[in-house]
Amino acid sequence: METFSKGQVIFKQGTWEMFMYVIKQGKVSIWADYGEPSQKMLTELGPGQYFGEMGLVASRLRSATAVADEDTELQVIGGKDLGMLLKEEPEKAVEMMRHLSARIRELTGQYMEVCRTVVELQDAENAGKEKSVGLMERVRNFAQFWRKHERA
Repeated sequence: METFSKGQVIFKQGTWEMFMYVIKQGKVSIWADYGEPSQKMLTELGPGQYFGEMGLVASRLRSATAVADEDTELQVIGGKDLGMLLKEEPEKAVEMMRHLSARIRELTGQYMEVCRTVVELQDAENAGKEKSVGLMERVRNFAQFWRKHERA
């Protein structure tokens, strides 16, 4: 187990660490471009959830930064530990696949909604039409989401 204080960086985007983490207590946020003007919070996670599995499983650099949102206790799982865990508890592999699948589905849905909105905006502009109230409401919601997840 490792503990992290509120605001402490657990790992940084672009680093090479062969660990994943399970949150035992506390909260963690995952950020793209943390500390940069373009930073965006990607997700917030709580007890029972895990993160860092992409870097561990794919043996790649971290794609985001993880930050403790409050005092947090984490179980640290290395590559050998993961192999042993999955051999002893194969249902954990299915759980991980479900977790990753849910994340991909959510991101795909968000991406498709943004794409539809951009196309609709462009079509209205090209046709010289007034933008519908519903379309402008979606644009406002995206802007609010973007602002909410910025840490200026």
